[in-house]
Amino acid sequence: MPRPRPVTRPVTRTREQNPSPYFRKHLMEHLEARRMLFSTVDSGTGVLEYKDATDQIVRVSYNNIQAEFVFARVDENTNQLTLSEPTLSFQDEPGKDLFAIYVAQAGPGSFITAAEVPPIQTTPRPMQPFQGNVALTVIGRGG
Repeated sequence: MPRPRPVTRPVTRTREQNPSPYFRKHLMEHLEARRMLFSTVDSGTGVLEYKDATDQIVRVSYNNIQAEFVFARVDENTNQLTLSEPTLSFQDEPGKDLFAIYVAQAGPGSFITAAEVPPIQTTPRPMQPFQGNVALTVIGRGG
């Protein structure tokens, strides 16, 4: 003997009443703590002068690039790294080092240069290459 089929009625629900499984699983996205960064937003030539951790003035010149510059200070007592905005060359607070550069977009003629410069009162103020050796880590497009 065949089983009787249950009587069904059409039910209409809105998306809010019956959210998708993705929505139920990812109801709220937690974001990481935001930091102030120095970002280049145009594709022209630009210059940033900041004080590093030894209070030397460093000039960063860039051309045809969109990038974010991350600055950091290391606490001498706790050895804790704190990310923050750059200390500009004319500010009276302790300097911060350039910690990382994230390039979002660049063209064939793009460049970023960084070098120490004499104090603000000095004229002229040419970029002076760093003394000694600098280790660079370059990660290509594939990671």
